[in-house]
Amino acid sequence: MSANPHRLTSLTLDSKVAGKFKREFESEAVVNDPDYLWGQTTFRGTRTLASTLFEYLAEGKTIDDFIADFPTDREKVVQLLVEIRELLTP
Repeated sequence: MSANPHRLTSLTLDSKVAGKFKREFESEAVVNDPDYLWGQTTFRGTRTLASTLFEYLAEGKTIDDFIADFPTDREKVVQLLVEIRELLTP
């Protein structure tokens, strides 16, 4: 089966301020495949969970720290952050 490069990716963001919400969006950077890693969102072509990036950033670590620990294409990391910004911008 050929993977759709623009597959809708389900993202859940939790925030004490904003509450919980769930949105689907098209992503160049991440993929959410129910048959791969129990459907968790990973950076495309890797086994690296996208949620790990946000954990690193929340802990005050940098993108460079994340890439050093979880080899991931920097462009995909930046692309995901841009996509999230666009998702959250009215």
